Amino acid sequence: MGIRDFGKDISQIVAIFQADLRETVYSNIRNVAKGVNLKNLNIPTQYMDMIDLSNYREPLNKKK
Repeated sequence: MGIRDFGKDISQIVAIFQADLRETVYSNIRNVAKGVNLKNLNIPTQYMDMIDLSNYREPLNKKK
């Protein structure tokens, strides 16, 4: 079962994760939408159990 199996409607993609075929946890973060901090999102437990954010680095706040 993958993350895509949890929901029918996708309103916004905020990140793209990758896992090896034999892995059950997505630990490789391929892309994060601009301005999104994954650690500040309210992600349901069913998804968080499948995601490893240990290698995630929060985006730097750029001063304008």
